[in-house]
Amino acid sequence: MSDEVYGMILEKSKTIDPTDFNKVRAYTLVLMCINTGTRNKEIRFAEVRDLDTMSWLFDIIHVKGEATYGQPREVPIPPEIHQLILTYLMARQKWVVDNSVILIMSLCKSLRITAHWPGNKILWPRPSDMGIPSATTHLTT
Repeated sequence: MSDEVYGMILEKSKTIDPTDFNKVRAYTLVLMCINTGTRNKEIRFAEVRDLDTMSWLFDIIHVKGEATYGQPREVPIPPEIHQLILTYLMARQKWVVDNSVILIMSLCKSLRITAHWPGNKILWPRPSDMGIPSATTHLTT
């Protein structure tokens, strides 16, 4: 990716509405991947606790080839995306509370699963939120 394209993405990320969870999440994940070198699997399996916002390090635990040759690694998060990550973490927390979500440690999920128990539900982002045709799975007990 050219510096010009990266600069355009970075500048656009600074103009998005911080209350638009879907856009904040999308820009955060794209810029995290670009800046930390994470692969698709590595970002999908990342958990919030893997982000250290004090030392600005990202623990990549579930790496390519983790069962054989892959080794977990720790990578620095550059200062130019610190504010975006903090905005995302606040927006994510609000989304979790607003949607009565429980037991979600994942940094991001691409499949929406709704599980209904009396008064509770587990809800992951819809594929359509990310521009993918919707596929919803319902689990009931």
